[in-house]
Amino acid sequence: MRVRFVSPLTFPKIVSGGVDNLIVHTSGGSIDLGLYDWPVDSDSDCSLGTSSPAGIELGEQGKRTTGVRCQRHRESADALVSGQMADIIGDLSFSMCCEEFTDGRSSTTMLVYFCGVLGISPDGSTFERPRNYTPKLSAMIHSARLICLEATLPRYPHAHIGWEARPRTGQLTKLNHLRTKSMCLGCQAPLGELLSLRSYGRAFSRTDGSSFRVRWSDDAQTVSWANGSLDLSDFRSFGQRSIESAETLIDRMMYGLRPNCDLNSIHDDMSVVKHGYSFVQDSRNDLATKYFDLSSLACLDSKNGLMSGESWNVKAVRRYLNQDHEVLKQLGLVLHRVVSEQSQTI
Repeated sequence: MRVRFVSPLTFPKIVSGGVDNLIVHTSGGSIDLGLYDWPVDSDSDCSLGTSSPAGIELGEQGKRTTGVRCQRHRESADALVSGQMADIIGDLSFSMCCEEFTDGRSSTTMLVYFCGVLGISPDGSTFERPRNYTPKLSAMIHSARLICLEATLPRYPHAHIGWEARPRTGQLTKLNHLRTKSMCLGCQAPLGELLSLRSYGRAFSRTDGSSFRVRWSDDAQTVSWANGSLDLSDFRSFGQRSIESAETLIDRMMYGLRPNCDLNSIHDDMSVVKHGYSFVQDSRNDLATKYFDLSSLACLDSKNGLMSGESWNVKAVRRYLNQDHEVLKQLGLVLHRVVSEQSQTI
């Protein structure tokens, strides 16, 4: 497809002399921007040429009314031009989706050439791997299909570019005419090439190996990946550090309260499925009233109390909730480590 700008692309602005038109020439014809010059009269009361009759002075109310009319005129004109620009962009996009190969070579079309550029890595040093590239092709195929569907069976007409609203009947016949020509696998149009390339990429990605690659040091004590490394000594102490971090947070959240509780004597009935049941509420454990002791300490602490006077200290409450979230995260890491080690020994 050949695109030539007859004059510089300028968005419509209300300036002296108006705006230039844009004509895009493609292999299937030309697309005229169709924007008309809007002259400006320097003696007018607004920028759309609504000048006052000679010899008549407008009062304040008249000036305000004229200004409101001019503003509404500008807004309606801007909306019209924006709609026309959107239609032109849609027509240009549809032309790209249906552009026919030259000499049977798909790379002669602009859309396929652009998708080839998408296959280059962000730093430009290599090409994208198939599992990273095929999603981009899928997005491009989906967008092209939507454009073709709107161009063939639009719900509302696009009079500026000659797209008529879809008929009440015969919609499938009209769509199939375009589908067999420009939207199927093997057709001489960009969509056919993109579908074929995506299928090949998906098949090739199955033999491409793991997407996450690691390497070991010569002494087999350090494992490295793309953006980091981990020493085995740090990995061995990971569980201990998580336990120590959780203990520190729990002491801080308990405000020094240490209930006299023997974990070996805790009673918990796993067969109870009643909503709200907890071993804390079990009378045999004598923990039901400990919550009030902790609540009193947390609210009345002079340094990090959750209440200030008769109202909540919002910052302290949020900090307490964040600590709770961090404790659960550290305990989850410890449990995951313990369970994974046990599964490896089985």
